[in-house]
Amino acid sequence: MRYGYEYIGNGGRLVITGLTDRIYVTATQALHLKLGCAPAGPAGTGKTETTKDLAMAVGRACYVTNCSPEMTYKSVGAIMKGLGSSGAWGCFDEFNRLIPPVLSVCTEQYRAVLTAIQQKKETFTIEPDTLKLRPTCGMFFTMNPASKKYKGRSKLP
Repeated sequence: MRYGYEYIGNGGRLVITGLTDRIYVTATQALHLKLGCAPAGPAGTGKTETTKDLAMAVGRACYVTNCSPEMTYKSVGAIMKGLGSSGAWGCFDEFNRLIPPVLSVCTEQYRAVLTAIQQKKETFTIEPDTLKLRPTCGMFFTMNPASKKYKGRSKLP
């Protein structure tokens, strides 16, 4: 993976554990294969922080969006348009808090960006806009399990 040369600042770093190392390998392989990455697990285990730390390690800007049931497909689509056209990484934190109809449309929007990257196209389309693609973009979707303790999460297949 090419270094991005994005100035992130001199922030703190995570302690690298066996699990962190496995996530780094999995995420970089997913990006190399032109796929996304969806870390899942209990709340507070460092999914988002690991994503941000990996972005810092490779010199990429990483924008975190805390998803909520009030978000619409248009708001998520606007973020995906920005990521795809800027080449930055995005971390959609607690993605499964979106309501199922919005999740469905957002996955199609994400597919439009991924397909353009995989097919080495110069542009991608998320209705109604066609934008220039920067294939260095990456999208990560963190999810916490749906349970009685964590209400408001959609069960995903």
